[in-house]
Amino acid sequence: MNADGLDVNEVVTGPINPLTGETVATDKSSVRPYCVMINNHPNARPCKGLSNASIVYEALVEGDITRMMAVFTDISETDVGYIRSARPYYVSLAQAYDAIYVHCGHSDQARADIKQYGISDIDATFGEGGSAWVRDKDRVGVVSYEHTLYAKGAKIAEYAQSKFSTEHPAGFDTNYGLVFSRDAASQCDKESKEFTIKYLSSTATTMKYVADRNCYNAFISGKEYTDGNDKHIDFANVIILNVGNRVVDNKGHREMNLVGSGTGYFCNGGKYVEIKWERANRDDNFHYTLTDGTPLALGIGKTFISIAPLDSTGSVTW
Repeated sequence: MNADGLDVNEVVTGPINPLTGETVATDKSSVRPYCVMINNHPNARPCKGLSNASIVYEALVEGDITRMMAVFTDISETDVGYIRSARPYYVSLAQAYDAIYVHCGHSDQARADIKQYGISDIDATFGEGGSAWVRDKDRVGVVSYEHTLYAKGAKIAEYAQSKFSTEHPAGFDTNYGLVFSRDAASQCDKESKEFTIKYLSSTATTMKYVADRNCYNAFISGKEYTDGNDKHIDFANVIILNVGNRVVDNKGHREMNLVGSGTGYFCNGGKYVEIKWERANRDDNFHYTLTDGTPLALGIGKTFISIAPLDSTGSVTW
């Protein structure tokens, strides 16, 4: 038992949001989530709507910058942006959730994968989504045009319901391979009050633990990554996955293998622990364990997942 009288290994059960572990009034775990590509170019910040996302991914793209993918349990009550194009490893991530994939544009390989694997996608470049797409009038003419597009979530959901099944198929793991604990920090054995994830020598994200909110906030180029100009995006958990990548063409596009197994770190409550990850195939969820094979329990709340080549030019500085 901990100081609150809770079992350290007590697992939170439903009805919960299966992506955050938060209690919900109605079990909607059978409903497919939305994975939305988010521009992380400096001129595209601050983002819009990510404080309503359940999970946010960050990984490298060409140009030695990163791009985000936000996973929404329900997109219908938020506007989200600024929208950017698909990459093949993000397509693979969307498959792990059986998600509806929202983006504007694509690399050639991403488009091929979307077709090959039958991804339910909504691509603004083909007019899909109809009136869901909006150019931010306060940004047009101030920054490049590609940094101005956002999506009306209600319209995206309306379009998806008219085009796709919005329910997971029978047999799908509606827990997404995740479990949650009210005392997830008890699994961790080292301090992680502030740390920096290096994707490249010149590309990094710093996470800072905020004790009074029991969360982490992300900082990029020394400035907090916010929803709008001043709204915190509070992450209960940070997961760092060690995944190698390589440049595959003269445009700088990258290849990442998100199937198989690897190592990483889990951070919660100002502490961290080394972990392992496994994923059997593209349709499988990620499964996280401690190094001894014990299933990892996440803390209740949002999760930030960094995919970084820690064994090469990247690193984590604790």
